[in-house]
Amino acid sequence: MSWYKNSSVWSVVIAGLAIALSQFPPVSDWFPNFDLKIKYGDRLQLNNAIGLSGFNINLELENDGNTVVEVEKLELHVKEPSGAEKIYYAETLTTPKTTGGQVSLPVTSLELTPGERWAGNVFFNQIVSPGQEEEFNRIRLLVSKSITDRIQNTPWEEYNPRALVAADESVVKKALEFFEKNFSFEKGRHEARIVVKTRNNGDAVQPLEYTLYEFHFEMIRAQVADYKYGYGIYLPYLPNKVVSVKVRPKNAIQPTAFSGG
Repeated sequence: MSWYKNSSVWSVVIAGLAIALSQFPPVSDWFPNFDLKIKYGDRLQLNNAIGLSGFNINLELENDGNTVVEVEKLELHVKEPSGAEKIYYAETLTTPKTTGGQVSLPVTSLELTPGERWAGNVFFNQIVSPGQEEEFNRIRLLVSKSITDRIQNTPWEEYNPRALVAADESVVKKALEFFEKNFSFEKGRHEARIVVKTRNNGDAVQPLEYTLYEFHFEMIRAQVADYKYGYGIYLPYLPNKVVSVKVRPKNAIQPTAFSGG
């Protein structure tokens, strides 16, 4: 009988192949598979730095593929009601620490192995020109110095540490002018997408949408009214004036059709 007709020989060969293949990773891992899942919180926060706009978003990134994901850039692409398209860029990732507090790291430091997940807060900022940055910092200094000078020049018997002290009107006017020149949020429905660019696997994209209503702009105007006290300039905004917006999946709300009769 020929050897290839001998069932015992084939049993040994098959058993040997099974042992050899067991030393290799699963067949599904033989070929690179990029699968980065992007999840976002139900709200985003509008950031208004004297008119320079940005967004704070809670994100979760999970590597469901079989290759290491090295994040290179995080972007938020926004299409406004007018049709204008803007790109906001993230520079840092803020992650809660198990011992309390937070730690901020560069976006490029994020590397996810297969099955690994990252969750935290991301600040997406608009591109700021050197001229805008210089003027922004100049106004911060002027407002801070004006308030400090007024406090120092107040007679001790008239000083009330609980009272808010306003900066000089001429200084506040510069802040208001800078705001009006740079503020660019629009009312209405906005289409957006979160884009994660990686060094080795291409891009992962997650679409979403949100709507800015009149009350959001009323809240922003309330923030602007506090510039004279330094809030939103060199101090954080008051917690009750932080602007947050409901986020939903893209096309979650369909326009209502009306028929005439």
